[in-house]
Amino acid sequence: MDFWKTVGGMVAYPFVQNPLVNWGRMLNARADAERRFWALEGRMLERVESLSDPELAEEDPRLTNDLMLANWPKAKDRDFTPDQLRYAARNLYEDNPYACNIIEQLVNFVIGEGMLFEVEPADGFEDAVTDDDIQIGQTVWNEFTDGNEWLLRQWEWVRRAWRDGETFARLFDPGSEWPPRLRFVDPECIGPPSGQATPTFGILTDPKDVEDVVHYQLINPETQAPDGTVPAANMVHTKIGVDLNVKRGRTALRPVVKKLLRYGGWEDTELVARKLQASAVMHRIHKGATPSSLGSFADGMKTSTTSFPEGDIRRTKTRMGSVYDTSDQTEIKMLSPNTNFRDGAPLGRMIVLSIAAGVQFPEFMLTSDASNSNYASTLVAEGPVVRAFKRHQAFFGTAMWASELWPRLVKMAVKTNRLTEAQAAGLTLKVTGQRVEHRDMQKLVDSLDKAANHDAVSGQQISRELGYDPERMQQEIADGMTESPVAAIRAQRQQDLAKQMAASKPPAVEPADDD
Repeated sequence: MDFWKTVGGMVAYPFVQNPLVNWGRMLNARADAERRFWALEGRMLERVESLSDPELAEEDPRLTNDLMLANWPKAKDRDFTPDQLRYAARNLYEDNPYACNIIEQLVNFVIGEGMLFEVEPADGFEDAVTDDDIQIGQTVWNEFTDGNEWLLRQWEWVRRAWRDGETFARLFDPGSEWPPRLRFVDPECIGPPSGQATPTFGILTDPKDVEDVVHYQLINPETQAPDGTVPAANMVHTKIGVDLNVKRGRTALRPVVKKLLRYGGWEDTELVARKLQASAVMHRIHKGATPSSLGSFADGMKTSTTSFPEGDIRRTKTRMGSVYDTSDQTEIKMLSPNTNFRDGAPLGRMIVLSIAAGVQFPEFMLTSDASNSNYASTLVAEGPVVRAFKRHQAFFGTAMWASELWPRLVKMAVKTNRLTEAQAAGLTLKVTGQRVEHRDMQKLVDSLDKAANHDAVSGQQISRELGYDPERMQQEIADGMTESPVAAIRAQRQQDLAKQMAASKPPAVEPADDD
């Protein structure tokens, strides 16, 4: 039979008629592949484990070549730059389907079609701020978002944060033009210049307060040469996975890097096992035959010969659909190895579940397979993943964009005379994320209607709960009542109905006069 086996892109092992030779070569091929894989994975895992302890991290040129990772800084301080971990996360995001799904699902559920941004009076300024002030502030924000493709910026902002561990968003001074430009800066472009003795990690802070940032140091990522500085007033730095007193963030994939590598190794091993299991060896048993007669029979059946150092091997080609006619003295068996696939399947699922737990996902959100889950029962208000998504919405919407981006934008608006100092102090940005949990629209509308009837909720809040822009809804309702032809027909029908009711109403009977 013309069977060839290639394992891991390495040596091709021919399958010959002798089953013992075949089994031996198949086992050698599998052992060779496993040794190479486990040696590489061992080096990878040792390097990843060293990331958690910078004192143990050392240069490893093998891993630099295998994973395209930069050298991990040998800093004893906890504020070190996780370059290697960031590059590893990027490689996983680009090549590993689970890593890519983790990041994209976070973007889909936290941002989705975009958050709702409304300018409103700040706490304590409700009486001082007028409707005109709010409208002017909303115009300032709308001009900024329209000029910077804000929906795309929202998606990229959070994607960079979860993938790289941090996002640097730079606001350029508008000068005489408006709005100011918002551009992202790669983390590699923020760092200490080459040869700097004091480890600043590219972020210069007040010597007495590590959380009070003065400016950010730009560098050339190739030469590490300084390339200017950016004042803290012109940069919004979003970092995740670390405490406030840590200068640089860590990727959201950090808890599952080793698991993702192990799952890839398990998958490769299982694929090798499946290929071995799919291979078949034809074993012909000749009853009562002598070695010489077997040799003559094999010589007559061979279609070609392959030479090896240990000797020539006869080869016989068998085409699909072939029919063999033999005597009662010949028995044909098709042999294949038993690799016990059922023993490996639970291990793969266990690794997948550990990855899902590391990123606070239910299994179906990680694998995109809902056969073992119920979507509606998972995305309930009490579900862990719903709580996690809402926390992410509050972090980006309130802690970043409302508390960090909006004040910087307002200061620039004051400099360009688009807002007064009083307006800037009295206005704030309210950010509303899309509803995450599963909802029954009929029940939701009924509950909101009851709340409105009891003056427990405003019409604007009802629009927010339904995912609509309150101002736009109010404007569309007003336009529909005055401009829509349907509104005129409805008004005419109401007048006709009132006339009919008046005509059908029985005349009032005056009480009889006793006199």
